[in-house]
Amino acid sequence: MQRFTKLYIENDDNKNKESSLEGKDAIFSNIIACISIGDIMKSLLGPKSRDKLIINKYNEIIVSNDGYTVLKSIQLEHPCSKMMVELSFSMDDQNGDGTTSVVVLSSFLLRKSLKLLNGSSNNNNSNNGGSSSGGGGGSIHPIKIINGFVRASKIAIESIINQSKLFDINTEEGKNLMMQTCKTTLNSKLISHTNPILSRLAIDSILMISNLKGSISTEYINIISIEGESVEKSTIYPYYILPHPLITPFYSNSNNSNGDFKILFLNLSFSNNNNNNNYNNNNDNNFNIQDNINKEESIIKSIVISLKKKGISLIGIIEDLNIPNSNISNLLLSYLTKAKISVLKPFSFEKMKHLSNRLNIPMIFDKSEIIKLENFKTFKSIKYQTINNQNLIHFENHIVNNQINQNNNNNNNNNNNNNNNNNNNNNNNNNNNQNNSNQNNKYDDNYYNILPTIILRGTTIMELKETERALHDALCVLRNLIRNPIVVPGGSACEIEASKKINDFFNNYSIITNNNKNNNNSSSSSSSSSSSSSSSSSSSSSSSSSSSSSSSSSSINRDELLAMLSFAESLEEISETLCQNSGIDNHLEVVLKLKQIHMENKSNNSKNIGIDLKVNSIGDMFEYGVLETLSNKLAQITMATEIVTSILKIDEILYFK
Repeated sequence: MQRFTKLYIENDDNKNKESSLEGKDAIFSNIIACISIGDIMKSLLGPKSRDKLIINKYNEIIVSNDGYTVLKSIQLEHPCSKMMVELSFSMDDQNGDGTTSVVVLSSFLLRKSLKLLNGSSNNNNSNNGGSSSGGGGGSIHPIKIINGFVRASKIAIESIINQSKLFDINTEEGKNLMMQTCKTTLNSKLISHTNPILSRLAIDSILMISNLKGSISTEYINIISIEGESVEKSTIYPYYILPHPLITPFYSNSNNSNGDFKILFLNLSFSNNNNNNNYNNNNDNNFNIQDNINKEESIIKSIVISLKKKGISLIGIIEDLNIPNSNISNLLLSYLTKAKISVLKPFSFEKMKHLSNRLNIPMIFDKSEIIKLENFKTFKSIKYQTINNQNLIHFENHIVNNQINQNNNNNNNNNNNNNNNNNNNNNNNNNNNQNNSNQNNKYDDNYYNILPTIILRGTTIMELKETERALHDALCVLRNLIRNPIVVPGGSACEIEASKKINDFFNNYSIITNNNKNNNNSSSSSSSSSSSSSSSSSSSSSSSSSSSSSSSSSSINRDELLAMLSFAESLEEISETLCQNSGIDNHLEVVLKLKQIHMENKSNNSKNIGIDLKVNSIGDMFEYGVLETLSNKLAQITMATEIVTSILKIDEILYFK
């Protein structure tokens, strides 16, 4: 990729030879660097996109058609090309999908900007409005281009909102729309052949967490990738699964009388190398070794007895990073084995804290806290499983069945109200328990909710990574639908309709401008012929002239109109690129036919007409099931406009000497 960027920044061994760029040189350099990124990404757009084979800096081979993965893997030098990468990353963080579309649209806008800056814009659409503002006049100032793009983006956003459809996720129609939107997202991925399977996994998992309090996040869904078997063997579990080994045998029977499984995390060090210090024993050197061993055994025995009395079935221990190659005390493991308490392989502090917050498992910082502790997170069962040398620990909650039934019967309002009341009661109980204990662990509102786990299978590591990436995008799209259940037609129907609205605005504005000019000319000729008019007529003419001058001052500049038309053309190029990538014969004719349908507007659903690129057919995208989220489509327009605005405002590149 350096062949594109080295043209614009000279990397000489002598850094002092690097000179700054300013004015048009800086603008052109920035635009060309960004256009080169768009040219790389353009073939990745659509459901029939091409793939990229990348050899990264670690000599790893990556085959992907995901824009985020490609931009993350290539090495870039130009600062503005890195801005395009950050744009893709921001789009991924916000929406999870549309990373390629926003970069390609930005590059199209910058290419149009380059023509406007050079004064070589050829906007044939201006002839339709009866205005002579079209031709290839002089260069246009960057600020005027920015103003035109911003105006056009507002029209496009308004047009897309008018095409949107609100739905209820708790209805069958809503679930079908969610499934169609999810399939549209996965159709553009490298592993699109697994669409039905991944769509089902994504829908089931997102519905499991749809009842969580607060903002819905994909972090609540645990994804474990295991090599071996095909993607069809992937499964979903309505509880959390921890991929982590044990250092003692696993005991399937509970140590609690009611059959519940209790877990505890001990933030205590049990290494062989420093037992005395770990238990805060300030022993003098005069004590013999036997006394130290007896005290160590006494402390360990008291800890194990306390754990056994509390009914603890499984514990996690923090690893001691201060002592290299430290091992868990054999004496401790011996007593825990006799007590039939399973022990997880030691965690890092960050990992233990993460699991404590995720599963609401208490963390103990002192052995005396074990006796005082009364609040334990209990599980219905804990299972140990090994899949292809991957150790998995299943933490099954008590109310899994109730939660699943609630997801399957969302139309039952009484069940929903009862569940809400139960959640409130649980929260009150948790608050009372927290007040009675002096623990740092705070249970959140999602204490009793499901944290689903998806186990992905794949034949190769490369396939697993692409599958996991595609599933992440699908989950992000569904998360946005849960937050804002509004969809818009896909298949470039939104881009073509927005382009039409911008052109309509230009044509209407041109007609109004020409009428105002004609009225001004007629009024000036009539006023000159009647030189001996009364004072009242003179006052009225002065008022009319002032109003016309005020309207002209608030009018849109000709150059801004040209920029708006360029914005519309860039939206149309999205449709052309989609058709070209799909291998459609005479793709320009197909796009022209689609534009004609939108221009004629013969039916109520004309604005929803797009191209289903899976079957290469023009039709209503709601009927074809090609849908996108409103939030994603609006983000593409706004973020592309913002990045182009930022790049066009840069008039100088300065290097650190």
